[in-house]
Amino acid sequence: MIRELMDSLPLWNVLVVTIICVLLAIELGYRVGLWRRTHIEFDSEALLSSMTGAHLALLAFILAFSFSMAAGHHSARKQMSLEEANAISTAYLRAGLVQAEQGQTLERLLVEYTSLRAQVRNRSEAATTIARSEALQDAMWVQVEALAADRDPDEFDALLVDAINEVFDVHERRVAAGLRNRVPPTLWATLFLLLPLSMIGIGYFSGIKGARNPIASTGLALSFSLVIFMIADLDRPSSGLMMADRSAITDLEKRLSDP
Repeated sequence: MIRELMDSLPLWNVLVVTIICVLLAIELGYRVGLWRRTHIEFDSEALLSSMTGAHLALLAFILAFSFSMAAGHHSARKQMSLEEANAISTAYLRAGLVQAEQGQTLERLLVEYTSLRAQVRNRSEAATTIARSEALQDAMWVQVEALAADRDPDEFDALLVDAINEVFDVHERRVAAGLRNRVPPTLWATLFLLLPLSMIGIGYFSGIKGARNPIASTGLALSFSLVIFMIADLDRPSSGLMMADRSAITDLEKRLSDP
């Protein structure tokens, strides 16, 4: 549910909503601190300072962990795109070595497969794209089986089978990297629970002291919100400002489509 909510929100809305929530949390904490200052004679500033610092340190640790995870997944998606382009290119070249009708059919199927894999689609269309990719894989394997049935396989046929199998394997790894390897919902829930609690603590500490700096509070809210924005951006496989480089597969599509 949390992941679906994050994916359904436009990316810039994530930033705006986070900033508003952080500012409201700081304001709430400040109001509570003012009330405590009025009705309670003593609150240890040293204790409040250490508790607020501990909250911020824990928040920073979770943010760093989440950012590292999202950045790792982003790098993996980029690597999978490159590996898929290399696998398809190898399979296409080896299909050209097969002096049979199946070799030409495989070349045509691989061109169509590359065009499909090079397209950028949103998450709602991912299931359709995967189904079409797997249908093309089935069609390619039918040609491989027909090639093996028509004659005794030679060394070129063996190389072609290995290349086609690698195309299938990379597809599975790319699907896993793009759709399954995401920041876990429990981690998002922890972030969005810990963030307002930490900001409430900062506001509360300001309220106890009876003074606050709106510019500093706004800057703090913006800083934390930008980090969460970057994590959300890196965690989206098919949209956002920092999409994984797909030039390898798009360049291959152009090269194979050129007569």
